[in-house]
Amino acid sequence: MKLKMLFLFFSIGFICCILAHNVTNHTIPCDSDRWSGLSGGSVENGVLTAAEGAEGRVMETFYYSLDKGDYRVAVKFHSSAPGAELNVETFDCPLMTVELPAGEGIKELEIPVSLDRDSVDFRLYINKPIGGALVIWEIDITSEGLVNQDYTYLAVVSAIVLALLYYLIFLNRNHISPETVFSVLLLLAVCILISAPMFRTGMYDGDDQRYHIYKIEGMRDGIKNGQFPVYFLPYVFSGYGYLNALYPNMFFYPVVLLRILGVSSMTCYKTLFFAASLATAWIAYWAAKRLLGKERRWAPLLFALLWVLAPYRINNLWVRSAAGELLAMAFLPLVAVGLYELLAGDRKKWWYLAIGYSGLIQSHVLSCLLVLMFSVAVGIFYADVFLKEKRWIELLKVIGCLLAFNAWYLIPFLVYMRLDLDLSKLQMDWYDHSMALAEIFQSHIGRLPGRYFWRSNSLGIAGTICLILGAAGIVSQRKKDKKQKFLSVLFFCGLIFMVLMTNLVPWELLKQSALIDWVTETMQFPWRFLAFVSLCLLLAGVEWLYQNKKLDGYRPMVCALLLLAAVLSMWDIVNETARRGGYTPQDRPLVSRAPEYVMAGSDYTDFKRMIYLSDEEKVEVQDYILETSKATVWLVCREEGQYIEAPMFHYPGYKAFDRNGTRLPTETGSNNRVRVPLSPSSEVQEITVRFTGEDIFRVGYGITLAAVIWAAVYCNRERLRRLGNRRDIHL
Repeated sequence: MKLKMLFLFFSIGFICCILAHNVTNHTIPCDSDRWSGLSGGSVENGVLTAAEGAEGRVMETFYYSLDKGDYRVAVKFHSSAPGAELNVETFDCPLMTVELPAGEGIKELEIPVSLDRDSVDFRLYINKPIGGALVIWEIDITSEGLVNQDYTYLAVVSAIVLALLYYLIFLNRNHISPETVFSVLLLLAVCILISAPMFRTGMYDGDDQRYHIYKIEGMRDGIKNGQFPVYFLPYVFSGYGYLNALYPNMFFYPVVLLRILGVSSMTCYKTLFFAASLATAWIAYWAAKRLLGKERRWAPLLFALLWVLAPYRINNLWVRSAAGELLAMAFLPLVAVGLYELLAGDRKKWWYLAIGYSGLIQSHVLSCLLVLMFSVAVGIFYADVFLKEKRWIELLKVIGCLLAFNAWYLIPFLVYMRLDLDLSKLQMDWYDHSMALAEIFQSHIGRLPGRYFWRSNSLGIAGTICLILGAAGIVSQRKKDKKQKFLSVLFFCGLIFMVLMTNLVPWELLKQSALIDWVTETMQFPWRFLAFVSLCLLLAGVEWLYQNKKLDGYRPMVCALLLLAAVLSMWDIVNETARRGGYTPQDRPLVSRAPEYVMAGSDYTDFKRMIYLSDEEKVEVQDYILETSKATVWLVCREEGQYIEAPMFHYPGYKAFDRNGTRLPTETGSNNRVRVPLSPSSEVQEITVRFTGEDIFRVGYGITLAAVIWAAVYCNRERLRRLGNRRDIHL
């Protein structure tokens, strides 16, 4: 009883300590590390100095992500001549301008700022005329309310974790086996170890980190402005919008909800990636029990640990910040189980494959294409059984479920894929990114020369050992059961795709084929094969480590060696990322404009918030209102052949209506804007352009909703049948 009370008092005190931080959670740091000196302005020792000859924008801060609300900006400065101005900018437009009064001595100025919407591009800058010196010592930004709800969120998460620990320690009473508790806690500990750098105020920079943070902000804006699902980020490019439908978003919505509730975008980003590691560990542990056998006790745990520590996964987590591939890797073990059940196991469990592939579709479309190629390669080895036992019937069920449950995403995806997009930034030279064979086996710690030595696009030491164990086991054991034969096929296919990553393959010759050229251009990087190559080799290695009786006495030592190699490789990748020098503070998530999937021919200098007219003499605009993803115009059109253009990209789903709600035709205008042809009339016309989505999108929603209802009824059919029988007896 005393131990219980001590635990409860500790938990309450810990949560109260976290919540106490909200008392000081009103200040947004804006020190000199967040300033840039321009046009003659220089920042030294925390002070901005602009001499008399400096003119124009002499200083600007980096971008801030601020929620809607009231703020105060305080400046400590000296200006020897009038004309210096502090400008507050948001949405790439000036919000307010305040003169910094000239005079002797140091002055302090406090400016109230009110934001009527959430902003990801809040920035301060200072303009100065020629003549007179300007010195800035301090700039402080404070919020009237809480800057964010991070500490409240952390307190809630801590309460949930502490409640689970309380249950396991005091209330479990062997409802959950000690072995399972140990496995879960060990996997949790490794996930925390992998994510340790996240438990600081900021975050190391990764290749795609800024895009994902901006995506979280943009999806928050889209939902607040009536979009769901979010097909484009509404405030990008001065409100023209940036296409978001080509990346799967389903697993982003939980963290976007946190962002809507006030949690900072950086904390949302960390939550997504930590949750991905937890899901990867849990799915891998469950899948390994199905493939390696529950009776082997520690084999599934070993595989789950090696999989969550795989160098390529750590590379996606820390170096590339590739959220899509990171999420997709969580579902690869489930796909392996599904393939086994479909091709060689219990065909009634075909739905494992449907769930696995659905996870891939909703995580990373390219990974789905890669795994489809791999699945076909594995299926070739089972072609006779597949046809003789008519297992293609279950395959049709898998395809049907995939189309039905993912129709809500696939239909809009295919519609937006038809747009003429500028994809030049996505084009990569496949052969240039192929690897030397030695690079695949290199140890990241060994610093062996190679094109990708710091990115750890390799199997690592643990993966190489599993390759040796798997090869030795397959060769030495002649009699294999169904699962071992399947793992042998996975191992062999893994070797094939491992070779396909290298420059041993004459890719320049093969790419003369239009099909191969299209596939390689779509996939971009051959080292993406490493995801399922690592999966196959790790599964085979762990299987024969526990299968080979000769290794019984050495098994603990080999397991320790594998885990030590995996942990050291992981830690070295994280340290290498830290040594690269990029770091994003918690309060300034460095939002940036997304460079890909922009409509072809767009002029980046012509994104103005205005109504464009075909001819100002023939079209008279009396008034207009511009809102997010919506424009309302009152005008008089005097001649045929005239039009207006609204300041937003003409994405499918934008429609125009008159004052009676009658739909008007739209077309793509100059700079890809929404163009509305006009009919001449002496009366004032009211035209509204807004995003409503395509009708076919709603068909997809309906198909998916019907599939979900059917699945719920089918899974609970026995319970519903018993409930119906009880009702009949009662009557």
